[in-house]
This record gives sequence, C-alpha cells and structure tokens, in this order.
Amino acid sequence: MAYIKIIKTIVCILFLYSNALQAQQQENPATLKTLGDLPKPDSSFMFSAVYIINEQPKILSTFRPSANTKMKLTAIASSHLGKGKILLIGSSAYFRKPMLNDQNVTKGIDSILSWARPLKKRAEPLIGVFDDDMEDFISLIKNKCNYYRIDKHKILKNTSVIFLTRDIKNPEILKNIEDYIRNGGNLVFGSPYGKLKWGGKESEVKQLNINTLFLKSGLSNKINPLFNGRLTEKNLTADTIPPYLHPLTLLPWLISNDPDRVDYYLTPYVIQPTIDLMFENNESNSHILGLVKKHFKYADSVLLPSKEKPLRISNNEQKWGYRFKGLLAEKIYLNNPTAKAENYKNFPGTIPADRVLRTKNELITIPVRVGSQGLPEPYPVYFRPHRTGFYIPAGERVLITLDESYITQSLKARIGVHRYDLSELDSINRDGHKLTRTFELNKKQTEVYSPYGGLLSICIADNSSLKEISFTLTGAVKAPRFDLHKTTKEQWKTSIRNYPAPWAELATDNVIFTVPSAHIRTMEDPEKILEFWDKVMNANADLAAISPKRIHPESIIVDSEIAFGYMFTTREEIVIPDDKSLQLMLDVDRLEKEGSWGHFHEIGHRHQFKDLDFSGLEEITVNLFTLFTYDQVLNKKLFNNEKYPDKQKFSENMRQYLNGTPSFKNWKNDPFLGLSMYIQIVDFFGWEAIKKVYRKYRALPKVAYPKSNQDKIDLWFTSICEATNSNLTDFFEIWQIPVSKTAKHEVKKYKTWIPKEIIKHQ
Repeated sequence: MAYIKIIKTIVCILFLYSNALQAQQQENPATLKTLGDLPKPDSSFMFSAVYIINEQPKILSTFRPSANTKMKLTAIASSHLGKGKILLIGSSAYFRKPMLNDQNVTKGIDSILSWARPLKKRAEPLIGVFDDDMEDFISLIKNKCNYYRIDKHKILKNTSVIFLTRDIKNPEILKNIEDYIRNGGNLVFGSPYGKLKWGGKESEVKQLNINTLFLKSGLSNKINPLFNGRLTEKNLTADTIPPYLHPLTLLPWLISNDPDRVDYYLTPYVIQPTIDLMFENNESNSHILGLVKKHFKYADSVLLPSKEKPLRISNNEQKWGYRFKGLLAEKIYLNNPTAKAENYKNFPGTIPADRVLRTKNELITIPVRVGSQGLPEPYPVYFRPHRTGFYIPAGERVLITLDESYITQSLKARIGVHRYDLSELDSINRDGHKLTRTFELNKKQTEVYSPYGGLLSICIADNSSLKEISFTLTGAVKAPRFDLHKTTKEQWKTSIRNYPAPWAELATDNVIFTVPSAHIRTMEDPEKILEFWDKVMNANADLAAISPKRIHPESIIVDSEIAFGYMFTTREEIVIPDDKSLQLMLDVDRLEKEGSWGHFHEIGHRHQFKDLDFSGLEEITVNLFTLFTYDQVLNKKLFNNEKYPDKQKFSENMRQYLNGTPSFKNWKNDPFLGLSMYIQIVDFFGWEAIKKVYRKYRALPKVAYPKSNQDKIDLWFTSICEATNSNLTDFFEIWQIPVSKTAKHEVKKYKTWIPKEIIKHQ
C-alpha cells in the first residue's frame, strides 16, 4: 500500500509539472526572452510583485526583494484575455529615463513591440500611449512605429498595443480597455507603485483598481512595504523560476521537502497571497481548483473531527489539503446566509430544536469601553468586541437595525470568538478553520449570519468617542450571561443560566470569561467566583501600576483545541483549554486553596512591560505577576506555592546552578532560574522595590524608551538599584547579567548588597 501511494504521488507531481510546462510553452513567445535579464531600476524606484492565480500566465522574469531572504518574486509575466494579451511589469521605471538609456532595456522594448505586432503583417505596429508623462518612451519609439496619445480614452481600431503606467479607476475607461484586449488587442502595464507616496495620511499606496482586469487573465499586481522592492541584485533573472511562484508548480511543491520551504518570508509574502488570490478569484469548478480537489484528498472529503475521533493533519499533504478544504468551503458559505458548516454541531455547538424563541426587534444598549489602559494593546486601529449576550445560530439570518447616527461610526458585527487557524497542529478535535464572521454596519439594517454560529459582538474602533450604542436585534437567541453587581443570583438560577445558546459569559468590569454553557448550567453562585477573579485582576493592576478601574475588560476564552501551546495570550485575549483547567477556573473553593499557576501566568502576560523588558524576560518577569497574585490574593507568600514549596528547596536549586557554569544565556533560557534572581530581591526588599521600578516604567514617555537591548538591561539595573537604595553590581555579576560600565558607575553612590546565601560566589 505504501508503494502504491508513493507511485500515485509521483504521478500526481509529474502530471502537475507537465501541465505547468505546457502552459509555460503556450505563453512563451521567443520575442520576450530579452525581458528575463533586464537591469534593475534605480534604487529610488520600488519594484512590485506580480502574482499568478491560475494555470494560464507565463512567468518571464523574477527578482529577489531582500538580502535577508533567498525568496524570489515574479517581476514580469504575460497572459491571455479573450483574443488579446497582457504583459505585466512590476515597475514603470523601464519606460522612462534613466532606464531607457540602457541598451538592454531598449532591446526589451523592441521585443515587446515585436510581441505585440498584429498577425496580419503590417510595416509598423500602431501604439497607443495613455499617460502624459511618457515623453522619454515616445522619443524612443517614434522613429520605429506609429503612435498616438489616447485622447479622451478612445482606442483606435487598429491599435496593436497600449502602454499604460498608471491605475485606471474610471469604470467606463476600464471597460473600454477590457473590450479592446478581448477583441485581440495587447496591453503592456508598467506598475505605478514605485511612483506612489508611502506612509502617513497622504499615502497613495492602495490596491490598484486595474487589478480587477488583470485578475480575469490570472494576474495580480501587489507590493509589500516590508520589502519595498529595492532590489539586491543588478539584474532580473529568468534562469530558474522557483516552483512556488506558479500555481501549477506550487501545488506539488507544497508537499515536497524542498529546503526553500523553511524560508521565513515565503508563506506570508508568496504562498499565502497566491493561494488566497487563487481561491478568491477562481470558480469552484475551475481547472486550477479542480486540480486542488483531485490531488489533495482532504480538500474534497467530509471531515468531522471531534474529541472522540480527532483528525490527523500531521504531514504537508494533509495540512494543505485541510486548508484547501476550508477555502473551498468559504466559497460555498460566501453570500449564502443559510449555509451550515459540516461540523458545526460538534463545535461551537447547536441550539436545541424544541421551539427556542428568537428575538424580535429587541432593543440592546451597550456601554462603549475602548482606549488604552497602558498594557500591551492591539495595534491601531483595533475594533474592540463588545459582547451583546446573544447568540447567532448556524445558518440563520439575523437582522441588526441601527439608528442613522451610528452608520458613519465604522461599527462592525462579529459572530463567534474562535478565530485561530489550527492547521499547524498535528491533530484537531474540531473544525480548525477561522470560525468568526465580521460584517460592516454601514447602513440602517444589516443582515448577519454564519455557517458555524456564535456569540454576537459589536466591534468598536479603539479611538471612538461614543459612550454607548443602541440597536435592535431580530432573529437571535439569548445566551447565558452573568454580570457581577448587575445580574442577581435569583435571575441567574431561575432563567439566565438556562438560556439555550451553547456558549455563555461570566463578566465583571475587569474580565469576561467565555465558556461552554454546559459548564455553567448547574452553577449556583457566579458572584463568588467572579469576585475572586476581580481580586486577581486588581492584584495585577497594582503591580503593573495601572488603575484598578479598567478602561475595558480583559477577555479569557475557552477552546476545545489550543492553537499555541497549552494556553496562550495575545494582545487581544487569553485562550485556555476545555479540560480540567477550566473546571479549576470555575471552582472558587479550590482556587482560594490552591490557586492556578497557569491562569495567573497568562493574566500576568497581559500586564508585562514588554517594550521595556530586555530580551529573554518574557517567560521570566511574567511570573512576578504570578507570584504576586499568590502572595496578595491567596496569602501564600513567596515560598508557598506549587513551584516554590519552601525557601530551602529554592535556595538549593539556586546554589546548584551557581556552583556549575552560570551564564547569561543559561539564565535567560530557564524561566524559573531567571525568576530566582527577582525572588531574592523581593525576599529581602519586599514587593515595594518592584512596584517602584514599575511605577517608574509606567511614567516613562515612549520617546524616552531605551533604544537597544543593552539600554534595557541598564534601565532595569539602575532602576532596581535606585528602588532598593543599593548597589547591586556584584549581585548582577554573580548572575552574569551584562551591565554597562556607565550604568555601574551611576550606582556607585549606593551601598553594596549581596544576598548572604550567594556571597561566596562573589
């Protein structure tokens, strides 16, 4: 069986490569070979990439966008549209001086003119020029052929080729160009990206409107600000075209062991954009998507992963097949309000079928809570979800009606909370695709829907000045939600906890927990558990030097499958598993007795000074917040928790390390070893020493933030010396933390301090 599978894979790869070769031969006019070795444009011009989205186009040359990568992007490509042809070049610099002074460029122009010559022999081709700033180009060609400026955008009947180096936004003009090409004309497009303004309010760099035309021929022109196209090599190249640039060769390459696959930049800047464009712009029954379904088994299979029967996606073929299945499904779900995902009943869940009432013009008012509270926040402009307490069932239409005053406020509706791709895991127990759906609320009434279903949130820009929003909701289902100090125990027990939605929320002003409803159906007293977690949040606020009255609540979301590690934290939320840790999170008696290192740790991540901590501290200083919570909320002190049961064990571990071969690298790579140094400071000077440093950090304006990693080390060193009124130079040297001479000199005024248990290591 294994032998047969190998043979099938080889046949599949040979078939795809032969298709690619055939397509390349059909689109490989010898006259364009000179374009494969053009010189690079002047460094002031940015070079944009051409993306291939189906089997039709031919890649003529490539470029390497950065010295930091071996990756190549397509520089020039050609394709057909109807009876005509399109030649897409990643820079307009080739049609202006100084590039037109280069002999290889002029040869390239000649080859383009030959490529565009009509089949019916003419003495000279007739050229149409769209742009007013192509005088250099006109001077070059005027003695070689007939030309004219396209006046009022009228294209003469016998025009052999149009040259264009700007975007076309007028729909009528774009239609004229398309009709011209489909009837046998040719278009040469030099991308204008290199001439556009970058950055700030004046930025002109947006998606080119003319891409709507190019996409019909299997091409797209894009630029990425990371690389900005300033080439690292002298010439474009056509010697070796990497397989990942063309869909026909990309598909077999995805399941290969090509060492180029490990290039960090390939997936975000080549593979993912190519695949996204493929699926967005080709019909489900197209040739290229047919190849996807034929050669990736998972892409065209019914897959129902569950906790009882997890789905293996451990190799490249399975992973990409599963991703392609999700993209194919999205084409079915798009603009289909009644579509239901194959596996929605397993996750996120379903509504009971026994006559559950839907809302009808239910008025909902939500206080707006946006802005920064000093913690690591999502990058602007972030649309912060505001929960509504309602659930949208899978495959059902729900109507949101807004007052006209809100239409210009850039509001969005989001269905669902589980938004992470799970395809990097080797096994999954639920649909591993993004399960959320977002809708712009830019009109009075908006119909929202989801093939998966999910809790409804209204997302509001973090720079909004709104204080509250009101709207009506028709067709939604009530979800269990308990708000501390607002919902009564009686309301909860008699009705709210029995609301039919499969997901529930337990909320305070500081934190919102999103949990499966099955875990709260028998919960008698949400107040007690929420009051406990409020104490945890307030302890973190205290150490982080922010107000306990938060601008917006933190979010903790339960998931049956975790995308990264056991639990993880982002700038938006904390995600935890649906296992025994969830049971602990909701058990106040156990929490007050035992605590929960995992939950305290993840909440600590939300409060770290990530922009000021030096490299290697992310998994070290986070546990200052963990220990502070154990101390302040559970009264367990420094050495009375699951990680540090007593001071003797702590001291033994520390001495064992220092008696060995201590180094800064080893210190950073062991989170609990790194934490030991901080514990010694807290044990002698108390938490107030750390608080003083963090208050100083909080007050520091961003313009004064340290510029280098050494600066960050020196800032911590001088700050903790100041806070303890002690010279910690010897202490830091024992722990091998590299402090600069300047910083050491700055603290000479203080008295030296070394913990007595490590004096001998001085």
